[in-house]
Amino acid sequence: MSNAPKSNLKLVSLDGGGIRGFSQLEILRNIMHRLNWNIKSDGFDGLTLPCEHFNLIGGSGTGGLRMSVEEASDEFCTIAEEVYKPDGLMPPERTDRLRRCMEDVLTRRGFPVHLKLVDETQMDGFVVVSLRSNIETKVCLRTYPIHSRPSSNISVIEAVLASCATQPGFAPVSFGERYRRREYVGVGFGANNPVCEVIREAHSLFGGGSTVASLLSLGTGHSGIISWPSNGSDLDIYKAMRDTMNDCEQRALEMEERIGRVGIYSRFSVEQGMQNGRPCQAADPEWITTQTEIYLDEHQSCSKLDCFVRNARAKIGFISLDQLKHSGVSDESSQLASSVEKSLGILISNQDDATIEKLKLPDLECSSRVPECLEGTRQDILARVDAWAMEADAPNILWINGYPGVGKSAIATSIVEKWRLSGRLGSSFFFRRDGAEAMTPHSLWLLAENDALLTTSNVDKLFREFIHSPLVASSAIPVEKSPIIVVDALDECGGYDGQYSDHRAGLIRTLKSWSSLPGTFKLVVTSRRENDIEQMISKIPPRPLSILAGKATSFQSSEDIQTFLRHEFRQIVSLYPSMPPDWPGEQVIRNLTSLASGLFIWVKTVLKLLRRGELERTLKEILNGAGSMASLYKCILDMSFPNQSMEDVNDFRSILGAIIFAKVPLDVTSVAHFLSISNSAIGYICNGLHSVLEHEEALRIHHQSFVDFLLDPEECPTQFLINKQRESRTLTMACLHVMKMHLRFNICDLSSSYIRNQDVPDLDLRIKARITSHLS
Repeated sequence: MSNAPKSNLKLVSLDGGGIRGFSQLEILRNIMHRLNWNIKSDGFDGLTLPCEHFNLIGGSGTGGLRMSVEEASDEFCTIAEEVYKPDGLMPPERTDRLRRCMEDVLTRRGFPVHLKLVDETQMDGFVVVSLRSNIETKVCLRTYPIHSRPSSNISVIEAVLASCATQPGFAPVSFGERYRRREYVGVGFGANNPVCEVIREAHSLFGGGSTVASLLSLGTGHSGIISWPSNGSDLDIYKAMRDTMNDCEQRALEMEERIGRVGIYSRFSVEQGMQNGRPCQAADPEWITTQTEIYLDEHQSCSKLDCFVRNARAKIGFISLDQLKHSGVSDESSQLASSVEKSLGILISNQDDATIEKLKLPDLECSSRVPECLEGTRQDILARVDAWAMEADAPNILWINGYPGVGKSAIATSIVEKWRLSGRLGSSFFFRRDGAEAMTPHSLWLLAENDALLTTSNVDKLFREFIHSPLVASSAIPVEKSPIIVVDALDECGGYDGQYSDHRAGLIRTLKSWSSLPGTFKLVVTSRRENDIEQMISKIPPRPLSILAGKATSFQSSEDIQTFLRHEFRQIVSLYPSMPPDWPGEQVIRNLTSLASGLFIWVKTVLKLLRRGELERTLKEILNGAGSMASLYKCILDMSFPNQSMEDVNDFRSILGAIIFAKVPLDVTSVAHFLSISNSAIGYICNGLHSVLEHEEALRIHHQSFVDFLLDPEECPTQFLINKQRESRTLTMACLHVMKMHLRFNICDLSSSYIRNQDVPDLDLRIKARITSHLS
């Protein structure tokens, strides 16, 4: 072990899981591709191997890699066919087959078959095994020496056999002479996921003062419930596999709880699909890798992979091995989280928590409700945003503008998450038209003073005192570390009053003042090109970034839509085993891309229709009559309500009117009480609009373009047209009716009106019991 502490260590933990190691290899292949891609972009030739990139690799199965992932996968495939696939093998025979396979691997690669594990000097790695005489004893077989105990003379092949000798599928492996002879078996429960062992070994190898940039943990998939074969064949090996994976996932959850918030720990393991397998699939590499590819294509997995790669490229790790060791291996999980947070200086006191909680407006959601861009799409736009963010002399306001539905909010979400991870995000606010009552500029300026929350309408004064003056005084901050503010959907500020809203006018005036700040303090605004916003923009001017649609759609936008369609169609087709995997074909994807004309919202709406309908029939109807957003919305209405009665029409108008014009979003129960409409009628309307309407908690329309369509007499069919004056009157009368029917004196049945609210011990319970949601 070197005496000098190391920085920027990259550690890897590989779960045990037998044949499902194919899943780990597929994940690692994706990771190495991303890492090597970044290396190429930095101007270096060649590809790095896992053992060259990571400082320590620890595993409970086959351990570390001294070859590329592709080479390891090929070798493992041969082992799977020879060792895992054949049914009815006795444990000694299975172990002997594995030995012959490993001898062949070493011989073909020019190594002696008796190569000692400690002689493997080109990589630092270890595997974990157990003693057969005491299954709870964990033994690390290492490629490197440590100061605390002599090195073992075990060979590479014997180490592999010992780590794979899970009971009862394999025979124990004996090693040593005379009284030092030991029988090793695959590791017992508690170390199938060796992440804690990786931390301890790194501490011994590199020293407690060394710092860690990334800790990667690779699992072999969620085990779930595997249905055993009725004839009981090979039940033991599948049961062992399932128990191993359950043990690994339990350890992963514990580790996430302990150090997840630190930001260096990344866990990848297929969460869905793997648990639905039959025993015959459990040893099928093709099935395992297919489930893993689906997992890696998921949006959440892509975001996690991006985050990991950024951490892996960090210049200086900020968590020491002392901190990790003392926070990652204790049995007191609450103490663990506390010690890590304190060591980082990020622990917030209870008093601070209370203050922060007071600063939050009730029921105010200012975060994004839109997912990030799909991995690999919008790269041209994101690159332009990145370049602007690093350019000190550029205008300090970036205006991302475009037609409704081109993907402005998804781009805003992507850059917010990227800057949040890098530490550059100052703040973000995502306006929504249906939340205009709470999402006022005043909600951004709250003060805590003497335990009372104060608001002010003088936004300009607050901006000068709390934004402009402090930032001007901090102008020495370098551009690469300066905070960036993101305001999405500025055109939705002010609700349906739009540019006539005083709130919106005040906010636009304030945002215009941002241009007087030093150039290092950046502001991103996304919006449609509306008159008042364009007038404000023309007086600054900002750095414009227009996302075009229609005939002006860029080639890259069309390519991004095709990529998105292929990804989503793979997800859809995976639910239909009888469908060809390349359905509906490249020509249809190109046709859909042409119809989309640069509008991602058109594509998303089409995909939602397909997920709920019969694929071929629904796709045909879309291709025949949905060439614009308005045409698509008409198609949805015609398909969902083909033979509407007058009663259906009235229900449609009343329900959609309530969703659009209510001051706060309403749930189904509230709408039913307000409008005196049955739950079945509301369900009929909501189910018909599933592709454009969200109805999980509150009823919300997915995208403002559908609202615009329903309010436009030139586009919307007459029977579905929403008249603002009529539906606002309907809502008003409904509110008066509810108040008349349900309001009464002393509604909470208090014993006396002379008692202050804070002195009524069960007031919250009384309110919940006697004031229903539609009344409150």
